[in-house]
Amino acid sequence: IAEKKLQFKEMGEAYKSLSIQDRASMIIHFMQMKLQWDTMSEDEKAQKKVEMKQLFKEYLPLTLEEKKQKLQEYIQSLN
Repeated sequence: IAEKKLQFKEMGEAYKSLSIQDRASMIIHFMQMKLQWDTMSEDEKAQKKVEMKQLFKEYLPLTLEEKKQKLQEYIQSLN
């Protein structure tokens, strides 16, 4: 639990390091994901949960700077 709290804190710090425009892009992206979620079947939701869990597992061993870089790359992939 302590490790998860630390990881959550680091992801929060990485998010706070983003520019306002990048934060807005993330918010819009997650709002769009929420709309898509509402129209997905249960099987699609289960698959998406697995994909997101794997994505977050990839972030766990990274340093704060690496998390910031990955987050920037993710935002760039959205644009």
